[in-house]
Amino acid sequence: MKLAAIAIVALLILAGITVGQEKRATITGFPPYALGSDQIPNMTADLTAGSAVIYTSRVPTVRHSKRIQAALGSYNYSATLTLEFWNDKIAVISIDWPSAAFSSMSDWRNRSYNLRNQLVSSYSDTLVKQDIISDQGGAVRLKDAQGNQLIMLSSYTHFDISLIYLWGPYGVAVDDAPVPATSH
Repeated sequence: MKLAAIAIVALLILAGITVGQEKRATITGFPPYALGSDQIPNMTADLTAGSAVIYTSRVPTVRHSKRIQAALGSYNYSATLTLEFWNDKIAVISIDWPSAAFSSMSDWRNRSYNLRNQLVSSYSDTLVKQDIISDQGGAVRLKDAQGNQLIMLSSYTHFDISLIYLWGPYGVAVDDAPVPATSH
């Protein structure tokens, strides 16, 4: 039981949520990674450069990642932590749990619902912009007054889960970037 409590607290820390607090009104990341903070030399010392999935190629970033054990509910799962830097600031923080982390489709589904419930119960209702999670997967998207976003994606196609923190100014740059033309 003690390990389960530690795992739950670990997820709350990852999601930037503190037990017993009122609902949060801002999206900041989680210690020691804060959206918009300067890249410091030791921050990426234990991360591998350029080896992670990128948020978007429309506005390039410098990526660093590493494998971690991250809690979903009361269980630890293998995941990838990725930091993306834009203009030497943390623009994207993501945690990705691949399908191989889950023992079954029902395990994936239960963790998706657990994370969704944790997010919508921990952040102010005014931040919730999208909340569509079902047995088929879906997305939860929160956005604060500064434009920072927290996005949870759960994919039925791949049976994976992603938690993405997006810094507001980077999100604006992505929205303003030209969409590459497609050829037919």
